[in-house]
Amino acid sequence: VETHNGDYPFTFQVSGKERTLELQASSEQDKESWIKAFRETIDVFDQKNESFKMGKDLEELSAEVSNAELGKRAPKWIRDNEVTMCMICKEMFNALTRRRHHCRACGHVVCWKCSDYKAQLKYDANRINKVC
Repeated sequence: VETHNGDYPFTFQVSGKERTLELQASSEQDKESWIKAFRETIDVFDQKNESFKMGKDLEELSAEVSNAELGKRAPKWIRDNEVTMCMICKEMFNALTRRRHHCRACGHVVCWKCSDYKAQLKYDANRINKVC
């Protein structure tokens, strides 16, 4: 959170569950770099922590992906063992002919037919990725 302090123009706050810190940077550019680093670190932490969350309903996970966010942020992947069929066409997966693939935009588990599209994803440096 940016703060406005006339004596210290490059001040910002970092708030947690237990405390809030007010930090000061040496320049506006330095402040923006720190804020960006904090946000990226939080995103990485959230992605890694996602694999430890249990008991979420698949529809609840699907609802978390908004169309406005597709491709801007790395998706929260749905685990392979949580689905038995393609989340789009509903065809059953099997080990030989219909394998699981993750859409790189939304994280859904889909079959090869439903993931046969490609798009540039902003979170992945605009590289081409397979999407559903």
